Amino acid sequence: MRWPRRPRTPEGVPARWIAALALLAIGVGGACALAGADAAASAVWSIAVAVALVALAATVVRALLRGRVGVDVIALLAMAGALAVGECSPVP
Repeated sequence: MRWPRRPRTPEGVPARWIAALALLAIGVGGACALAGADAAASAVWSIAVAVALVALAATVVRALLRGRVGVDVIALLAMAGALAVGECSPVP
């Protein structure tokens, strides 16, 4: 019996590592925000969005090259826009 393949990003990074990074960033950024270090919280969240954005961009490009367009394109545009205007954190 063959086990199903685990999802991977196009770069070969297991998708669960990206998810773990996102969860870690939420926790660390939240702790920074609660401690009053708003700049650090924003930086942590922005870096996490940038890392996820790179992985998502690679996935979207591969899908587009295969002729498939999905909602990932919308997510990519939303994340890139949020990163561009500095809206990656709920800290004002």
